[in-house]
Amino acid sequence: MSTKLKNPEKCVGIDVGILKYAHDTDGTAVERPDLTDERERLEREQQTLSRKDHGSANYRKQQRIVACRHTDLKRKRRDFLHKLSNYYAREYDLVAVETSTRKD
Repeated sequence: MSTKLKNPEKCVGIDVGILKYAHDTDGTAVERPDLTDERERLEREQQTLSRKDHGSANYRKQQRIVACRHTDLKRKRRDFLHKLSNYYAREYDLVAVETSTRKD
């Protein structure tokens, strides 16, 4: 159940950026999470998978390991977004987010 505020006291606008993850109207710039270690682990596991005989038991086992690495990356990205959105929802009465006007 949501309640609408007539006169919100604390308002913020968020602009999604290219160099930084996001900028808000309070002057805060949020960096992207550093996931280079996880990406490198994923690359190593994918290279190992490419060396296995396709369809063998070791190949299927390595597929599961690669899938786990993908899941780890996804989980860490989702956790970052959850913490960021939770911060804005907790600290501000009104949050305005830029919409993309790009047409593909």
